[in-house]
Amino acid sequence: MNMQRIKHTFCALVMLAGIGSAWTQQSLKTTLDTYRTKQDTESLKVLSGHPNPKEVAAAIYASAIDTTITDHKGTVYLIKQLERKTTDPVVRESYVRSLTEILFRPSSTVAASALKVMQQFDRANFSQSAKEDLMTYISEQKDNRGEAILLLGFVGNPNDVSFLKNLEHYTSISKKDKYKVKLALVRLNDRTAVEEFMTELSARTVNDNLVTDLLPDLIYTHHPAVYTYLLNELYNELPACLSANNDSEDRVLCSYRIMEQIAEEIIDFPVKLDPSGELSGDYEEALNTARKWYQANRKSFTINPDNY
Repeated sequence: MNMQRIKHTFCALVMLAGIGSAWTQQSLKTTLDTYRTKQDTESLKVLSGHPNPKEVAAAIYASAIDTTITDHKGTVYLIKQLERKTTDPVVRESYVRSLTEILFRPSSTVAASALKVMQQFDRANFSQSAKEDLMTYISEQKDNRGEAILLLGFVGNPNDVSFLKNLEHYTSISKKDKYKVKLALVRLNDRTAVEEFMTELSARTVNDNLVTDLLPDLIYTHHPAVYTYLLNELYNELPACLSANNDSEDRVLCSYRIMEQIAEEIIDFPVKLDPSGELSGDYEEALNTARKWYQANRKSFTINPDNY
């Protein structure tokens, strides 16, 4: 552990020690250890129903920084469950700090899970210390580097552009990770990266290959120019995408699949999804509604910055 991370860990311990005097209670630690090793329903119920979530968060952090613990798979899964139950910014920030600590444990598989769970949090839940730990991970680790880069693009700011642009000058990164750097730079609204990305994108045709292979990346960028490119597809009447029905070779409008992925990223977008993530109601009606909305909001739509 480098000196900067030691400093961050000490500061976090001091903060968490002040959250609640009972955070070291043996019963809480025992329950946490039981869930971490067994992922049992009863322990989850006790931890979820604890009267002081801040004490639970502090106990989780104490576990995350305990170097004698080698398996944090259960810890990551626990945070995934508990995150959904609280809006308390102190608790949520503590969960993120625990996840960034777990990144530096031996298992790359658990680190991958931790990065995935961090996508559930809002940008505001990432402290400067957590972000700096993320940058350290990107600099030092090859495994999961691409996902960590994308996460930095989500939680970062323009001050982090230089770090990403210079990354390949002091560490060896793969072609795939260089592409992730480009996506993160577009997310951070780096002018050069956006111009290059839009030039490449404008030369593409919206079809099934693009929607299947590239659409998640385009949605990730949260950039108005990219979203305008996608929303303009609402007016394309050429069926160029495969149906969601795997047993059918019929072609459908790509706009249907675009709306499914963009609906929850644009504030006040009028099209809703059902619990399965598919368009709710009649598809043609949803498309007409989206077209009318876009016509009225072409220059003023807002992308939710808190969504990964």
